[in-house]
Amino acid sequence: MLQFFAKKRVVFNRILGLFLIALVYFSPSINMNSINMENYNTFLWNISGMILMVLGAIGRIWASLFIEGHKTKKVISDGPYSIIRHPLYLFSLMIILSLFFAIKSVFIGLYLLTMFILFHIPTLLNEERVLTELYGEDYVHYKKRVPRFFPNFLIYRKVEKNTFLNIRLKRVQHVMIEAILLIMLYEIIVILN
Repeated sequence: MLQFFAKKRVVFNRILGLFLIALVYFSPSINMNSINMENYNTFLWNISGMILMVLGAIGRIWASLFIEGHKTKKVISDGPYSIIRHPLYLFSLMIILSLFFAIKSVFIGLYLLTMFILFHIPTLLNEERVLTELYGEDYVHYKKRVPRFFPNFLIYRKVEKNTFLNIRLKRVQHVMIEAILLIMLYEIIVILN
């Protein structure tokens, strides 16, 4: 079951995202501004959301630079992977939370969080199972040292001097384009609100 969700999560997330857009567009009962606030608070809310969006987008690029092309070759334990085992999912959650800040709807915020839990948590657990089978004791040691989802900045390990990352830029480029589009989406939502 975990493998099914892991393999199909992107498809499910896109379908559920389209469903959410249709639900918001065609249902007058779902108010995009169900959290009432004054102009000053709205401004702070929007700034907080934009900070989360930018940090999430930059974080996804940072984590992608470390993992791209190495996922099945060795345990990645430098950079963001030295403080958290699943930085891409943490940064994705930050992006999801930023959309909640932009839309200002409790219903949509809960919907997005539920989507994240239903599709990313099973994937995360499946990845850990596969990586344990693939790398054995190396990954078990890594799991004992590095927290799963809440970063521990005290154990950060930077890349050694003169270390070169062998990455496939095409995949990282997709993450960068996705990040730019998400930031644009955030701004459009804020403007429409």
